[in-house]
Amino acid sequence: MGIQYDGLYCCIEKPDNPEGYIHNSIYRFYPDDTVIHVCISEGYDRTGYFPNGGWFDKDSESPILKGKYTIKGNKLTLHYKEGRKKAEYEGEVFDGYINIFNKKYVYMNFDQIPKNT
Repeated sequence: MGIQYDGLYCCIEKPDNPEGYIHNSIYRFYPDDTVIHVCISEGYDRTGYFPNGGWFDKDSESPILKGKYTIKGNKLTLHYKEGRKKAEYEGEVFDGYINIFNKKYVYMNFDQIPKNT
């Protein structure tokens, strides 16, 4: 059990909302303790997009949240800092998924990730 680096951890929700959007919340982890978090929405008819490619590069200019993470046992802590603002979030690491804010983020290898058309 541990964080995997060759894919993304995804939580895709279909909340009840009048706009009819699916919310994608995605994490990517790197071996150097860097974590990238991206949240986007797309239409139920899949007319939106799923972030890929450069969105998860550490040097990306895309609208992402970058930080660091630590793991002790199966406890995952995410550390974010922007200017003087700091935030920490805790979760858990399991085989094939992580749990953050009581939401299950399922691991997807890069080959399993939807491609934008």
